[in-house]
Amino acid sequence: MRARRLKHVTQSKLARELKIPEPIVAAAEKGIIEEEGYDLVHKLETYLSIRIIKPEVRQKIEDQQTKQVGFDPITTKELTINDLIDLKTKRENEEMEISEETQKKGDKITIPTEKELDKIEEDIENQRQDPMVMGEPTTKSNMSQEELNDIVFGK
Repeated sequence: MRARRLKHVTQSKLARELKIPEPIVAAAEKGIIEEEGYDLVHKLETYLSIRIIKPEVRQKIEDQQTKQVGFDPITTKELTINDLIDLKTKRENEEMEISEETQKKGDKITIPTEKELDKIEEDIENQRQDPMVMGEPTTKSNMSQEELNDIVFGK
């Protein structure tokens, strides 16, 4: 509370800046913080430039918890290039695991042959030339234009 008041910040402004509900700020000032509230404590310490948790306790918590990389204004103040590299490596490892799982399942990606590509192109070209695909009346019908007009326009 003292650190917040020294910075001339109200509880509501602090809550807006940290993107947390105001009652949580009030509870934290009374010393009521959830056991999993390390993220809140970290935000408060960063924003107010103070230390709430003893260094030895902090080390234990950080050893148990992997670093959360976020791009909110508070977290980015302490974001390092190493954090981004770790994030990239983690993401690449996850992609590799997914790829390996796909290979284990026997799912194979097949590349069409030249003949198959030619057939696909031919089918597409035929669809472009087919008057029914284009929404035009077909001339293959045995009906005259007058009979079609009667059906369409109800004459």
